[in-house]
Amino acid sequence: MGSLKQFFDETFLFIVRKGSYSPTYLIEEIVRLGIKTYDIIELDEVTNGQADTVMQAAELINKDEDILIYNIDTTIQPEYLSKEAIRQADGSVPLFKAEGTHWSFAKLDRTQKRITEMAEKRPISSWGSVGLYYFRQWQDFSEAFEVMSDQLLAEYGEIYIAPLYNYLIERGKTIHPVFLPEDSYAALGTPAELETFIHHQLENFQTGENV
Repeated sequence: MGSLKQFFDETFLFIVRKGSYSPTYLIEEIVRLGIKTYDIIELDEVTNGQADTVMQAAELINKDEDILIYNIDTTIQPEYLSKEAIRQADGSVPLFKAEGTHWSFAKLDRTQKRITEMAEKRPISSWGSVGLYYFRQWQDFSEAFEVMSDQLLAEYGEIYIAPLYNYLIERGKTIHPVFLPEDSYAALGTPAELETFIHHQLENFQTGENV
């Protein structure tokens, strides 16, 4: 959560699976980090994926509000996630030079200032997403979800967030990349990635708050 340090004065929505976390510990950590305004949404069952999970918060978000979605399976140096860097155009996606095929990938235009396509688990470029997604308007996200959810569920078996940007791009929306320097991020999504982080990368990060 320390990755989002520069956003701690915003409203946070924590979407969690009932019975799979400690409410007391979560609230203690929220308070320790200094997050003042938040809601906790408990889910009784597994959703149809990342985007479907986000949609469970629909009643708490106004259509014109902007949203920043974080999967929390990475950690990022917070100085590279400023509000000025993230709040660009109609949306933005922090990117890094990715290896392997297990990422969301972004294709850029020739100027490298706009994202022209997003793909899930298909390396259409060397630029991978760290699992953080900005939409200037909730309405854009929810509309893309309603139109694309069935297609994505059929294609992937779950509804990922990254491909939703393609709906917006096709309609003339501008999505900007936010480039992350090497060593400014680390993957934490698997036991092996966590082990690598602890033994080889942890010392490069601000420990405690940023992990």
